[in-house]
Amino acid sequence: QLTSLDFSGAKFKRRAASGFVDAVRACPPLKNLSLAHCGLGQLQESECAAMASLLEHRKGAAGLDALDLSGNFFGMAGFTAMAAVLRTSRLKKLSFSGNSSMLGTTAKLAQPSFHPIQLLIEGVQSNTSLEEINLSGCGIGPDTAFVMEDALHGHPCITTLILKDNPLGEVGLRSIVRCILPESSPVASCNVCGHSEADGSALAIQYRMAQPGGMYRLNLTYPHERATLRLLLRIDERAAGGGLKSFRFDTGPPWPAPEKDPRLGFWIVPTRGIWSFTFYLPLSQAAQKTMLQSSVMLSPWTSEAGKDVPDTPISSRSGTQKIASGGGGVGGGGMNSSGRSWHSAQGEVDLSTGGFICLSTQTSHHKRSLFFQSDNGRFSKEKPRHPRAVKIAAAAAAAAARAANAPPTTKHDWQEVPRLLRDRYIKVSAVRYQLIRSMFLALFTQDEQLRFVRALSKSLMFNAAQATTLSEDRPEIALQTGDALLPGLHDCN
Repeated sequence: QLTSLDFSGAKFKRRAASGFVDAVRACPPLKNLSLAHCGLGQLQESECAAMASLLEHRKGAAGLDALDLSGNFFGMAGFTAMAAVLRTSRLKKLSFSGNSSMLGTTAKLAQPSFHPIQLLIEGVQSNTSLEEINLSGCGIGPDTAFVMEDALHGHPCITTLILKDNPLGEVGLRSIVRCILPESSPVASCNVCGHSEADGSALAIQYRMAQPGGMYRLNLTYPHERATLRLLLRIDERAAGGGLKSFRFDTGPPWPAPEKDPRLGFWIVPTRGIWSFTFYLPLSQAAQKTMLQSSVMLSPWTSEAGKDVPDTPISSRSGTQKIASGGGGVGGGGMNSSGRSWHSAQGEVDLSTGGFICLSTQTSHHKRSLFFQSDNGRFSKEKPRHPRAVKIAAAAAAAAARAANAPPTTKHDWQEVPRLLRDRYIKVSAVRYQLIRSMFLALFTQDEQLRFVRALSKSLMFNAAQATTLSEDRPEIALQTGDALLPGLHDCN
């Protein structure tokens, strides 16, 4: 009745790995297995794939509870095999501490374009049994931490993360903190001691939490790009109801149709190909209504005048009202607060005086102006030299007429501004604050502590009592801690 086996330090040669796997399978009661520093993958990665088969769920066997593979040489093939078996595995503890996937023989000098451990982390999202994962000293950078942020979203069981001695940098620390901060997260312990600045091997991340909208070109061969797509799909589902409503693809139909995993609910995305699109997400409901209405009302104006008239200050003459330049609202046009004039990036139409229009252009040589007045007053015109002046005036008059007959334009809801600014931060609850504080207290050097504080200040919102306690925990850096956390403070009442 063997339940634990420690094979640490035993070097596997040639076909010894496959024979060892057969022997372990013949021992169903085995629960804990350690294969640390056994040189797996140093000569050939088939050894790593063979060890991954130990996690396969077999009918009538409970399977391993803990597996230690620290100090080995797992690469692309090994981590791909491990990720595949995690879906059905009942493993609770997994350690790859000190894995050297970038080292090895001449056959492994062709380094992968991304860290292969990202494949393992990506496979964790399909697992429901892991409780502890140790990835210390594995060279995890910001891009790998970003993959972990996505993979641990909604994981039901992981309670312990050990990520010591990794080049996380501030960006990587922010990803780790964000993935453990939700109240639904079961993570109760996270160790990032010994972290350092990110090295040059980390790939750039296009996603920005504060404003995810923008243009994207995602190569789905890379795990961190697939993680970006899954995050955007979740945002689209939460904000727009799903169905890719927030996506504007650069190519025509047929468009891709990603599906959800029926068992766990995460998005299943392709592992190859390129998605090129613009992710459109309005900041607020009021801004969205204003932008849509302005774009409809200004379509002739922008099509005719926007091509030829530069955006310059608007002049005035004696006896006329000075008109300010610049557009109003989202999209560069809209009604002013009094509802009496229509303005865009090119000028303003005063609707209260019968339709007085003032248009102006300016070049490096001279200024040209065109003035019209309603039928009730005198008509004066300075001969325009701009070739499109007549079309500009006609488009402006048509826009003014539509503005007069259209329902009032939605005004900006300035009360939304403080909330929008606060939404870029994540409020730290009392329960999750204790986890953040324990991570902070475990750091040794001031460089680690200051890097951690700067990472917190970019994503989290503390109350005054929480920020004060963090400052008092490390009095030697209390001034820097207070300065960093001050912009994100909020009233806890």
